[in-house]
Amino acid sequence: MDDSTSNEFHYTQYFQDDSEEYLITLNTLTYTVDKYSLNSGEMVKRINIPMGGPEGITGNVLQGLTYSSPDSIFVFVRGNINGSICIDEDGNFVHKLSPDRNKLIDHGLINHVSTVPNPTFKAGNKLHFVRYSLGDLYNPSELNKKFPITLEYDIESNELSFDSMNTYPDLYLDKIWPFSDTDYSRSAISATKYLVSWPLMDSLILFNKSSNTLDHISAKSKYFKSNPQDFKIKPNEEQDNELVLSNYRYGDVHYDWYNKLIYRIVRHPLKDYKNKTAWPAVNEQNFSIIVMSQNFEIIHEVDFPGNQYSPYLIIPSKAGLMLFRNNIFDETVSEDRLVVETFDLSKPI
Repeated sequence: MDDSTSNEFHYTQYFQDDSEEYLITLNTLTYTVDKYSLNSGEMVKRINIPMGGPEGITGNVLQGLTYSSPDSIFVFVRGNINGSICIDEDGNFVHKLSPDRNKLIDHGLINHVSTVPNPTFKAGNKLHFVRYSLGDLYNPSELNKKFPITLEYDIESNELSFDSMNTYPDLYLDKIWPFSDTDYSRSAISATKYLVSWPLMDSLILFNKSSNTLDHISAKSKYFKSNPQDFKIKPNEEQDNELVLSNYRYGDVHYDWYNKLIYRIVRHPLKDYKNKTAWPAVNEQNFSIIVMSQNFEIIHEVDFPGNQYSPYLIIPSKAGLMLFRNNIFDETVSEDRLVVETFDLSKPI
């Protein structure tokens, strides 16, 4: 990597074109989309993002990308969908996202994310987003059935809509939880079906957009031993962090389109959790990965060491599951290169 590239790779996705495989990442330092060959390990293209003006990004804070094809690369702004754009691999303007304000969804801001745990994906003519609350999540009233966690942007009609059933689960309602326990991960298993993983729930939630139904899929770790514990009053930062770091927590869920597998991350407790914050201490935690078939049968659970891989940067590929060696607690990590290891988790290793 060059001097203008961070090895964090927060906004990254995998793309396969015939026999070639790529990592596509949003570089927020250079305002570019960088394309790396997984065969050579080299950057093969740096695409300049138009900034400002009628055909450029509105504002200068970027928040993710969706690489649909060489002719359709969506770059998103933080805190809103309005002002994001679509470009091609030559950096040419294709489309600006400028939906009319939907008063049922936002109050001028939409706290969407387009990260590795929660990628924004394109299906048909729609972009599918995940969003988070902008309210005080220590206030039990914020965790309610009136806040849909997923929404769509229709490219042709230029309209926003939301999935009214896909909200906070019953377990979370009317209680005070550690802040990071209100995080969630969403992965698409088809154009109309999502899997959602919540930190405190043994089951995955399967949301079917076609039938507008929710189902609970058993995905329990062999390690998870503690019952969900809420707070009776708003915790201080130390109480919040200690509860999270001293117990098992479920993490991200990923669907492997190539090998038809489902992966669910499980974060293990830290033995020494005093005076530490959930971030960055999550990178110290050992973790395991529950591997499931596309029929939701658990195949096995595989252990990985802490201080080595990034638990938030795990991406399925044709060859298997890619784990990134950019853990901030790994003293061998180089700022000049990013090491990616691929695991075939379809069978015991």
